Amino acid sequence: MATLQLHNQMTMDVVMVPGSFIDIHMPSANGEYVKIYLYLLRALNHPNIPVTVSHMADLFDVTEKDVIRALSYWEQLGLLRLSFTSDRTLTDITMIDDGAAANQAAAKSSASAAPLPSAASAKEETSYTEEPDSCPLPSARERQSASSESAGKNSRGASPVDLASLSGDNAFSELLFLAQAYLKKTFRPTDCDILGYWYLLFNRSYEIIEYLLEYCVEQGNSSLKYLEAVALNWHSMGFTTVEQIKDYAAVRTKVTYAVMKSFGLNDRVPGTKEANYIQKWLNTYGFSQDMIILACDKTITATHNPSFEYADRILSSWKKAGVSTPKDVEKYDLEHQIKVNKKKAEAAASKTAKPSNQFHNFEQRSTDYDQLVANYYGYRKS
Repeated sequence: MATLQLHNQMTMDVVMVPGSFIDIHMPSANGEYVKIYLYLLRALNHPNIPVTVSHMADLFDVTEKDVIRALSYWEQLGLLRLSFTSDRTLTDITMIDDGAAANQAAAKSSASAAPLPSAASAKEETSYTEEPDSCPLPSARERQSASSESAGKNSRGASPVDLASLSGDNAFSELLFLAQAYLKKTFRPTDCDILGYWYLLFNRSYEIIEYLLEYCVEQGNSSLKYLEAVALNWHSMGFTTVEQIKDYAAVRTKVTYAVMKSFGLNDRVPGTKEANYIQKWLNTYGFSQDMIILACDKTITATHNPSFEYADRILSSWKKAGVSTPKDVEKYDLEHQIKVNKKKAEAAASKTAKPSNQFHNFEQRSTDYDQLVANYYGYRKS
């Protein structure tokens, strides 16, 4: 095939791109990542060009998470350095040439063995390049020693060897960066183990763990304990794709909104106990939204108050009776009303048959007390 001839008639300003970037890094990089890097090079000599995560996301029609991933990717290759404030707000991006990148990689390697920063130093501005490496996975020997009391298993059931294998997993390294950015904290080795366990639990699915982080933070919960509870719940329900989880979350959100609206509480989100009731009705009892709302309506009719406990008793009775559709409810209510009416009729009949005397639960005595008195005083009873 003939060699193509390349000519230059460009007279406009030029962006200087390192040849090593084109020769070494660009062929294996994601196209969106390359766009972000070239944009940063362009902005270096043009102060009027906005450099924000949100602007780059809008410009290239990607999400802000995609921009963060791109920056993380180039940082891991040593082509730039990111700096954050103590509240994990990105403030600076420093472009680094390949020569300096080699030195930085060596520095990062030695920094990985450094102790965690103190509480005082954590208040100062720090570079995010240290964070993935500030959370190194302990060696297999260290893990085996630390977990000897549990026969080679940690508290979550993942073996030290499995967790140690994640140290060479690039996707997991990227998840560590993303998780620390989402949760706004520097991970300790134990935190890395927790994230690694979730990752292994879902067969190394980057997408599920990413959605887990996004979902929980949007719910206003960023503690690892809460995230783990959600992850274990998803796993127990057999979810293997993000699509399944999103469908489940959409249904749950829809039902929650419908319940709160039915109870006249749509001006707030459900509390923990209330959310647990809704979860119970959906997952434990297995009722549809229509059945749950029907129980809520019956609760308001009977009590004139939004009572989750009363609605739970209704749904529990339906579950025991095998009621699963609104038609079943009509039949169940009719049979129940017939039983109630029968008991009322029996009670009324029993009340009519008995004398209206407070002692009619006892056998009536036939003693003639007037005659006894007459016999005692020796006169005849008239």
